[in-house]
Amino acid sequence: MKPSEQASEHIRFDLGLATGPLVVRLEQGAVSAIQPAATSPDARPATAQELTSFRAHLEGRAPFMYPFSWAGLTAFQRQVIEELGRVPFGQRVSYQELAQRVGRPRAARAVGTAMAKNPYPVLYPCHRVVPSSGAIGQYSFGGPSVKSALLAWEEQQVGNH
Repeated sequence: MKPSEQASEHIRFDLGLATGPLVVRLEQGAVSAIQPAATSPDARPATAQELTSFRAHLEGRAPFMYPFSWAGLTAFQRQVIEELGRVPFGQRVSYQELAQRVGRPRAARAVGTAMAKNPYPVLYPCHRVVPSSGAIGQYSFGGPSVKSALLAWEEQQVGNH
């Protein structure tokens, strides 16, 4: 049996991001969650191929090598998070714009709830979603300072390409 087909596996990714090291939890070969590495101190280190795949997905260049499970999300939450995956690397979208993109222009608050429940932060980049006011807003995966740092890092990466 391949490691990715095991019932449960935790893989540590250290990409030098403001979030610190991350753990990707796989259940039956599909990503079930992304969490801070401190939650799984026994996680195995990511292989070079896994690191490359993670970065390529984050930058919008390729799908992640593991599928996502989507368990525990409503159809609307999944739709919003999948649409979020179409926001280009280094760009931002408002909650209102994201609501419009999924055909629910009055659902900006529900979009915010979907972002808070996003089990795949960074790979489905909820840090790219900001209030219409232009403020940074909240970020359930480390707070506004981590969100600001991730946005700044992406902008720098785009400027270097």
